This record gives sequence, C-alpha cells and structure tokens, in this order.
Amino acid sequence: MSKFTKTTFQLIMILGLIYAGISEAKAVSISLIPSNYSVAPGQQFTVNAILSNPSSEGVAGIGMWIKYDTGLLTVLDTDTDNWITSGVNILDGPYHAAFNLPGDPGLFPNANDAGTAGEISWDSRRSFSDLTDIYPGGTFATITFQAKNSSGNTSLAFFGQGTGGYPDTYAVNAAGDYILTGTTGADVNVVPEPASLLLLTSGLFGLRLLKRRTK
Repeated sequence: MSKFTKTTFQLIMILGLIYAGISEAKAVSISLIPSNYSVAPGQQFTVNAILSNPSSEGVAGIGMWIKYDTGLLTVLDTDTDNWITSGVNILDGPYHAAFNLPGDPGLFPNANDAGTAGEISWDSRRSFSDLTDIYPGGTFATITFQAKNSSGNTSLAFFGQGTGGYPDTYAVNAAGDYILTGTTGADVNVVPEPASLLLLTSGLFGLRLLKRRTK
C-alpha cells in the first residue's frame, strides 16, 4: 500500500468515526423507566416516560402509543394541571415548564387518552401559528397503573411508525424532520406476595387432607 493510499484510508476512517460520533450525539429516544417492575396483585405503581436528548435537539412535537395487557393492568386517571383532563389521562402537569409544547391543547392531534382498553395515546405538538423548537429532555409524562388480581407478565410496548400519525410514537422538529431514533419499553411482572402464596399453599394442603379423610 502506497503512502498516499494509506494516508487517504486513514483520513476516511477518521471522518467515519467523526460522523458516527455526531450521529450518536444527535440520537433522540423515548424510554419507560423503570424498565422492569415486579408488583403484587392490587398494587399501584408509576412508570415515567422520558425523552433522552443528549445534544439538545430542537423538538416541536412528541407522541407515544403504548399497549399493555388489560388482564393484568389498568391505568388510573391522573390529570392534575394537565393540558387535557377529559377522560382517563396520564400525568403531564408537572413537566410543562420543560416541555412547553401544545399551543392549542384542544385541537387534534394533541391528545391524552388512556381510556381505550390496553392502549395509551399521548400526543403534544406546537401550534402551527408558533411552530418553533424547544430543547427539552427528561420526564414528560407519568403513567399510574394498578395491577389486577391476576399473576403474569406484560410488556409496556411502544407502537407506531415514527412518522407523526395518530396514534404514533415519534419526535419531530419545527422543520418537519422526524428525529426519534429508538424506544425502550418496560416489562411488568404481577406476582403474589409470599404471604399470599403461603396461604394458597396451605389451603391446597388442607383440601388434600380433607379429601383423604373423607375416603
């Protein structure tokens, strides 16, 4: 390999690494935290929706569409200081200072709907009359669940195409570029408490003894 070819190859490698670093720095993602939860039947718990925006990309709209197993979980209505308070909602009120998004909360597609069985649809966009970027990061919504009296596992999974439809999971800037690069959902295990398991085991043992005595 000639000195010129070697130098050119090294320059290409360096530029590739720089480009990869820039691309990584601009990654915008949405995650549910904590990503794993173990709860008892009947227990209430919360999950935070978090926007990771390490390089402070401009954002003009965020949406998320989550599905879960209604046989194991139900969403509790929490709407204190929310932009939208009709129906069953997830909580966004405490996060308005950082995520000052909807110029017209009552206009479609701005939405906060957790009333559809097994689905959560949340969407918040800047007004078309004030289509400017904000530069947020961190928690933008909190979902309050209650486990039902059944045991099992369910995922809290993101759905959508990332193209700003409704419902959808996406992030968009004021120029109309869809900038969401990834999502991380959560897993919830509903498991009986040890005392409940002991009571169930004792009951089954008692029934077996009674059955033997009646023979």
